[in-house]
Amino acid sequence: MNNKTRPAWCRPDGPLNVWKIVEGTEKLADGSTRPIRFSIQEVPEDRREETMQHMIKYFLADEPICKSLKMKGDPEMIRGFRVYWNYCLDQGIVEAAYVIDKDNEILELAAVNMLNVVCDETDKEMGDLLRLLESPKLIKLFDIILEISHKADARKILNVDKYIAALGLSVAPHIRGQKLGQRMLEARDEIGKKYNIPATSTVFTATASQILAARAGFKEELSQDYSDFLDDDGEPFFPNIETKCMKIMMKKIE
Repeated sequence: MNNKTRPAWCRPDGPLNVWKIVEGTEKLADGSTRPIRFSIQEVPEDRREETMQHMIKYFLADEPICKSLKMKGDPEMIRGFRVYWNYCLDQGIVEAAYVIDKDNEILELAAVNMLNVVCDETDKEMGDLLRLLESPKLIKLFDIILEISHKADARKILNVDKYIAALGLSVAPHIRGQKLGQRMLEARDEIGKKYNIPATSTVFTATASQILAARAGFKEELSQDYSDFLDDDGEPFFPNIETKCMKIMMKKIE
């Protein structure tokens, strides 16, 4: 998408929504910690590029599929992810967690969940985006994700017309270990209620994210071992991956 074209589904104009304020801690250089507060909310327009850079720096380095395919060091793959993440940001419901001060002013970006809405109209847009990708590996990866997403389509399973999906969740390393990712998954309930989106479904690719999703009320609908996927030479498409399987997990928002 570009600045002249709005996605088929996008957030209505209006003030940004804050979904949750949660308490946490920050690890300091000397090993001590200090209490901090996070605002889990929508992304301000002037912080789009910061959001993108967070995902490039942390998600592409740490997520199991990205590590397996060495995405962070591949400019074509980075450009491809930027295409999809810009589409998410254009829809307007990408979820970020910011450290906030005593006056609730946002400071440091701590975590991002690249949310997008899936419906019949956006299916075509996602197909159009796929044709913009340059990296053969990334094209095959998104083909895999779209294929298993259609095998366990929340629209059919939960009898809904649209749902909240995601194209990556990342928490900054010094913030990890305090359930911020789980709180962001739980915030999808508030997002769905606000925008009349009756369900959420995601391909969770890491064991840790699958555990967090279960704690946030998501139910497993499909599991696919990474070893099932081969490249054109019959070799594992995800070499040396650290996780056994990807899972589609979903829930109704009521």
